Amino acid sequence: MQSCDICSEEFQCPVALPCGHVYCNNCIFRAIDAIKEYSTLHTCPTCRTRYTVASIDPATVPPHLHLHITPSVRQLHLDGPSKSPRRISSTTEIAVENGRLNAENSALRVNCEMWRKRAETHGAAILSLLNAARIAKEQVSKTERERNELQNQCEILKRRLSSAYDQ
Repeated sequence: MQSCDICSEEFQCPVALPCGHVYCNNCIFRAIDAIKEYSTLHTCPTCRTRYTVASIDPATVPPHLHLHITPSVRQLHLDGPSKSPRRISSTTEIAVENGRLNAENSALRVNCEMWRKRAETHGAAILSLLNAARIAKEQVSKTERERNELQNQCEILKRRLSSAYDQ
């Protein structure tokens, strides 16, 4: 079984930091509490990567992103040693397994190509929308310039008309 880098004993209630290092829950929180000045920014005892213990207020995050809010110090559930993979002995089993893996590989390649095409289509659509937005913005500024010119001409004509009535 693996051991904690802080206490050098087998993990008791293991937690993981954002950098991927794993410690006992009590050990990492003792390390956090050992800092006398209160701070929400801490560093990993192993690699010195910074992480925060401040929690994010779910009210400040859009509802569709709530599933992606995870704390910096995450609880882990470590399984015991895994069983060794099953040995394939006969040539027919090898052929069947080979066929299954080839079919799975082929399906993954098809899916990969499908997602690549979707990404290209999405990228082209985004570029078209950006181009349309640019054209619309140029048209708005052109229309505003024309309106300002017409307002200026209207003011000039009003002044001429009022000076003609005054005479």
